[in-house]
Amino acid sequence: MDMDPSSSTDIRTCNACKKLESTLPAGLKRCAKCQTTLYCSRDYQKADWKSHKKDCSRSQGARSSPSSSEALNPDSQRMENMFRLFASGVATSDNSDLFTTPNNPGYLERLPEAKAFTAIIDSYRLRKDDEYKFTGDTSGLYNQEHPLPDFRRFLNQVEACGDVFPSWWSQEKRRACESLALSDSWSNINNAAEKSDIMEHYGDRLMPMRLRMLAERATGKHLGL
Repeated sequence: MDMDPSSSTDIRTCNACKKLESTLPAGLKRCAKCQTTLYCSRDYQKADWKSHKKDCSRSQGARSSPSSSEALNPDSQRMENMFRLFASGVATSDNSDLFTTPNNPGYLERLPEAKAFTAIIDSYRLRKDDEYKFTGDTSGLYNQEHPLPDFRRFLNQVEACGDVFPSWWSQEKRRACESLALSDSWSNINNAAEKSDIMEHYGDRLMPMRLRMLAERATGKHLGL
């Protein structure tokens, strides 16, 4: 959630507990996604997520409109079907080479170092947006926390998989990746990234699926996208 800097004199209340802002020790915070709904705490925001979810998506306006059109796009449907096959452990000619073992180099192994770093970072950024959108998880940057500790936990999970990172990955490379994640103009963990952002930046409809595959391998959790 973001602090609401508005100086409006309107009577404002927490969307969940309905307490007046004037009775709270600290100001209300806005939902980091829609930037409109107010909450007094992360706990109340999470408790209200099921009822707020639809309104939150609508409040995003034009940025949420691609999702509805993509649902009718055959290419988009094919991508989602491929992702579900991957998640279930069924290999296909389309997806079997995306993330494989070091003995049969996969997607990250084939990328130049700099591009592998950005793919890892953007996988995390997209995962944070997906977790917030589909589960209401406000950890990390969505709770005004410094994102680096959460990103490091993500890297730990990926390293524990043993078959996702390229063969040249090391602690030195990890530090370089973390440094880039805090300084890059695009692949920066201080900002989440939506599916439409990823497709626009990379110019590749398959890129969100690739990044989600990496994140799912790391976390062992399928979000049911």
